[in-house]
Amino acid sequence: MANIFQNHTGSGDNIGGVNKVVVNGKIYAGGSVVIGNGRVLINDEDVTPEAKVINIQCEGDLNSLKIDNCESVSINGNAGSVSVANGDVQISGSVMGNVSSTNGSVSCQDVSGNVSTINGDIKHRKS
Repeated sequence: MANIFQNHTGSGDNIGGVNKVVVNGKIYAGGSVVIGNGRVLINDEDVTPEAKVINIQCEGDLNSLKIDNCESVSINGNAGSVSVANGDVQISGSVMGNVSSTNGSVSCQDVSGNVSTINGDIKHRKS
């Protein structure tokens, strides 16, 4: 399993000091989110949706995002580094490290590191 929130910077939309995570339309508060092997864990609680398709929306800044499989992930904030094996990535803020997606498109603002995808498009916007 891959840990997507190693920490958060505390800015952006949050619930009680932790970031808001939306999984298929359901809102959770969490500083630790793991998505892997078909399971979604938030603060060690299994919140895996019954649906086969998983969409993730993160409100607030993240230090690290790592996902093995989802339909799409959007980050409404800045990120330290982002890695998604399968799924489209959309980031409204800047990325301080690298962004990679093996199978999916990447759309983001400024990136301090590299942006890569094997099967997908890259849309990089300067802020």
